[in-house]
Amino acid sequence: MKTSQKKHRFRLLISYKGLNYYGWQKQIKLPTIQGQVEKALKQILQEDVRIVGSGRTDTGAHALEQNAHFDLSRAIPEGLNLQKALNSYLISKDICIRQIWRVSENFHALRSAIGKHYTYLILNRPYPCVFRKGQIYWYPHPVDLTVLQTLSQRIQGQHDFKSFQSSGTPVKSTIRTIHYARWKRVKKDIIAFKIQGEGFLKQMIRNLVGTQLALLREK
Repeated sequence: MKTSQKKHRFRLLISYKGLNYYGWQKQIKLPTIQGQVEKALKQILQEDVRIVGSGRTDTGAHALEQNAHFDLSRAIPEGLNLQKALNSYLISKDICIRQIWRVSENFHALRSAIGKHYTYLILNRPYPCVFRKGQIYWYPHPVDLTVLQTLSQRIQGQHDFKSFQSSGTPVKSTIRTIHYARWKRVKKDIIAFKIQGEGFLKQMIRNLVGTQLALLREK
């Protein structure tokens, strides 16, 4: 009689700067976040480990708190601080493991997620910032937040966002539910577009921001 081998499931909370990466999902010849973390786990644990993320991110996108999980066939070796070991390997690659802990096998980073948050930052002033290139979008034109808020309200709810999807990643459905979408002035010269939903299509947020700004300039 065969018995199933007990898994040891661990949850990761990851931050990363995505400028030098082609998104989250592992690719054969291109650097990705998933690929780098799996490479680090293999080097430390001496076994192939597959991690599952809470969702994909686009090329160049950053993350403050992305969830992921992985399974091991055995317990972590006694005396090994896995978080410290991973960060020693990953920190030079602009990736940081903020937290790691043992979880039930019922937890699944993708299926257990109840929502995803995305913030798109815009530098709204006449001149750009060389130190935050790739981290914030420079928009030198006047901004009317009242108009932007009105536009963002139309995004909320369930809609087909096919026209806001970039090509390259086939999906079963382009219908998504957006729980909220709003604009906020964070600082005198910085505004943010904040959106939460069940999930997003490839470059959907960038295209939504670009469309709203284009409509604003037509007002």
